[in-house]
Amino acid sequence: MPEKYNTTPSKFKAKYQNLADRFNRDIRWTWAPDPNQEVPVVKVRGDEMGGAAEGHKTARNWARTNLANPNGWENEATGWKVKVQTSGIDEAIHRLRWPHGLARQTLAAIPELLRVAVPVQTEADREGRPDIHLVHTLIAPLELAGGVYRARMVIREMEGTGTTYYGHHLEGLDIKMPGAGGVGRETCSLDFTQTPDTLKAGHLLIGTKPHG
Repeated sequence: MPEKYNTTPSKFKAKYQNLADRFNRDIRWTWAPDPNQEVPVVKVRGDEMGGAAEGHKTARNWARTNLANPNGWENEATGWKVKVQTSGIDEAIHRLRWPHGLARQTLAAIPELLRVAVPVQTEADREGRPDIHLVHTLIAPLELAGGVYRARMVIREMEGTGTTYYGHHLEGLDIKMPGAGGVGRETCSLDFTQTPDTLKAGHLLIGTKPHG
């Protein structure tokens, strides 16, 4: 595990220490990325999927065809190899409900989001389902339609299938970009004259809250 992350709780140093820890719904582990770490901004042009993003069914079919990777997509911060399966695609489409297919275009960015995202929380499944060992939350900056957003990704450690993507959604950051489209909420705590190539992890973490 990279030294820049705080992995102090000893029961998480081994991936699964014992069944009691694995399925204890009270487990919650907060990661501590270096606030000065530069995280690449994943940039979505909006034409990566062509017209497939306009409808739920066409977006789902596109993602199933283009995101399949039997070896998984590697996350640089942790070394995890994350598989993208139909259940995660369906969850993402459900979460990305802005009109005109705009947010669904970010399905095309899933491999890059998984690559650069930083982990912020790990916890046991809140419903205690025995096939879900742990649930991780990772975040990454994403540019879409002139605005910069926080993509919050859910990764599950699953019985039998391993580390699996389970959807993402976009949250407004306290950043204002010139000509930003109407996606999400924006204020102007940080003001950029052009889209940055990276954001500091500390800026990306502002306003984050635990999600299930």
